[in-house]
Amino acid sequence: LQPEKVSWWRQLASLQIQVDDYRSALSTLALAKQQRVALSQQDRRLLAQLYAQRGIPERAAVEISQLEKATTDLDLIVLQASYWQHAREWDQAINQWQLAAKVNDKYHWNVAQLMVQEGQYQQALVVLDKVRGRQEQVALAKTRAYYKLNQLEQALIQAKKANNVAPSKQAKGWIKYLTQLRKVSRPHIS
Repeated sequence: LQPEKVSWWRQLASLQIQVDDYRSALSTLALAKQQRVALSQQDRRLLAQLYAQRGIPERAAVEISQLEKATTDLDLIVLQASYWQHAREWDQAINQWQLAAKVNDKYHWNVAQLMVQEGQYQQALVVLDKVRGRQEQVALAKTRAYYKLNQLEQALIQAKKANNVAPSKQAKGWIKYLTQLRKVSRPHIS
């Protein structure tokens, strides 16, 4: 055997995949990389997929981040963002989604959702203004952000906007809750 020959490693991993032995295929490619075998970009991408399949998304994200064009190819950026998100590495996921949003506006929604989830409400509101379409979802996300920032009037405006776009239990629930909060927080004049 010639352990430095990439074709041997590739064939072994390919055979293991053909018999649905993904764990062994992952071990084979990971060992090849550890042995400093010159894996191709495609091999490295397969290694990342195998990591993700085995429930190790952070390793998958790192593997993708080391590929050529990892910071310029939109597909690779989105793949990294997804892997970081599955790994619950929120800051890295947000960073990657922001990179993706610079190339394609549709990814502003992904950025905004994670920012709201992570309590970055002020920044989320800025990003939510860049989201196209999704009017109801954007209004509901803004409702939550304004509520968390204790801007109850703005939250109520957004909840009503969401309900006007597409009436929903969630929007109606927010309207009812925020209206009750407003009544309680107003001083009673006697």
